[in-house]
Amino acid sequence: MKSFVWVLSLLVTALAQPNYKIHHRVIGVPSPSPFSHRATVSLLPDGEAVYEAESLDKALAALSPIVQANENALYQIALERPGDNAQEDWVLSSGKACHLSAGTSDIISLIIDSSGNPFGIDYHILGVPHDGSCSTSSTAVCISITNTTILLKRPSIVPTPIFLEPPPLTPDGRPIVPQPQQTFLQKVSVYNVIPCSQN
Repeated sequence: MKSFVWVLSLLVTALAQPNYKIHHRVIGVPSPSPFSHRATVSLLPDGEAVYEAESLDKALAALSPIVQANENALYQIALERPGDNAQEDWVLSSGKACHLSAGTSDIISLIIDSSGNPFGIDYHILGVPHDGSCSTSSTAVCISITNTTILLKRPSIVPTPIFLEPPPLTPDGRPIVPQPQQTFLQKVSVYNVIPCSQN
């Protein structure tokens, strides 16, 4: 009975949280395909995310002909947040569409603010070659992403660059050339000449 109450409370909590929709499409030539729904993400109060995908295999299979027809196509995912009124409000992330056939797992990172609300998205496919090249195979493209990981990340703070002081300039704007440094023998020979001349 306790486990039923715990599951029921978890369901009520998940239903009370705002849902974030993830859409996807392929941008190819001559025009991009329309966005289609990929998944729904619910954020729980304990900081975890619940990912619900509906028939992802069929959706990705529908994108395969577009990917095969255009090697420069991009796979784009979009995050629709509560309150977004139009597609122009969605946050986007893109990658090469040809990489979809290279791996079976992908990572969707939701960038969250200090309140825990997503405001950005990042997409990464695992198994992509290190040089980012696409497969040169002429066979049909088979897209089989079967494992999606959702990460909640805080934005990374870029360190402030340290600027060096610029070199001194001449009145005409050129750097002042430093005097050539003397060698050890040149420095010491001045002191050796003085005692010799006193004798």
